[in-house]
Amino acid sequence: MRDQPNYVPPVGSPLTVAERRVLAFMADGKTRLETAAALGVAISTVDTLSARARHRLDAANTTHAVRLAIRSGAIS
Repeated sequence: MRDQPNYVPPVGSPLTVAERRVLAFMADGKTRLETAAALGVAISTVDTLSARARHRLDAANTTHAVRLAIRSGAIS
């Protein structure tokens, strides 16, 4: 189910390892392109993982998602 392109994770469900990694790169100030290159994935994958993380965290935007992930201990 997660591999389906239109999959929407439930709000409040735990972040996946990939979602945490993307948010951690963003917390370090990396761009989408830098994050994609570091992870060896397409920019669209970074966008999808970021969007899913924002949804899981019920965040208004990526900055908010990073803040919530740090506060929850999901990333440091």
